[in-house]
Amino acid sequence: MTVREALELTDRRRPNLYSREEKLRWLSEVEGMVWGALEAFHAVLGTYPGLESGDWPNKKLLLPQAFTGLYFLWLEGSMYYADQEYLLYNNAMARFNALWRDFFAWCCRTIPQPAKSIRYL
Repeated sequence: MTVREALELTDRRRPNLYSREEKLRWLSEVEGMVWGALEAFHAVLGTYPGLESGDWPNKKLLLPQAFTGLYFLWLEGSMYYADQEYLLYNNAMARFNALWRDFFAWCCRTIPQPAKSIRYL
């Protein structure tokens, strides 16, 4: 999924008046969380570069297809929070957290861990 696809999907599923820059900031937050999770599994290295307004059209996001709903749920929840719709926010975040747990479990199952060296004293 690209940045454009994530934002267009969000706009289709939840019409809103938020600017592209605001939605990019929220998308960058969740992409940073994904980066951190993948970094814990040594699947990515270095610091998270973030998303810039120049990344808007075609930058590929990190999540595999099965978990791209995390982007929409985070953006949806961020909009509900900004709108002070806390019941809807809690619902979106509960769904986000459930899918996030599934993503993390997938990481545990599929990303090979580096071999640990055994050190004898």
